[in-house]
Amino acid sequence: AFGMEKIRGTMETLMLTGLDKKSIFNAKVTGSFFVSMVISLISAVIFFITSTVGGAVLSSPFFFSFEWLLTIFLITPPLSFFCVLLIAYKSDKIQTLAESMQVSGYIIFTIALFYMLQFVGYINISSVLLFIIALLLIIADIALFNITGRNFTPERMLTKEFLTKRKIS
Repeated sequence: AFGMEKIRGTMETLMLTGLDKKSIFNAKVTGSFFVSMVISLISAVIFFITSTVGGAVLSSPFFFSFEWLLTIFLITPPLSFFCVLLIAYKSDKIQTLAESMQVSGYIIFTIALFYMLQFVGYINISSVLLFIIALLLIIADIALFNITGRNFTPERMLTKEFLTKRKIS
């Protein structure tokens, strides 16, 4: 959301709304987090249904466990929030859509690898360790939210074309 504002040149419009920078930041972070959580929940439900039906048809064992539920409902929200904040933190340095996608890709690849290794049983993380990871993510979220919120300056996200036009005028 932050990178696209810069790429599309719509940050100028947002700045003209009269909202302070904290309100803009909070709205962008909240909106991005909400969308990512809705997509995550829909994906989890579809995965659960597909696995359950597939397991019944193929007579395979039901592999969902308490750790799986903890991963989905305890790790996913703070991890998603962390990713949104990390992208917001880097947003003023992003110049193109490709750079925005590249930053997102690095984050998504790491997360997908963690989830896949956990789900296929290659690594087994205990419930206690999942609670500790969730707690560490929440602490990291709070720290990154404060750092990113303090350093968020919409003016740094203005496009070069806008700044060039402004200097000429």
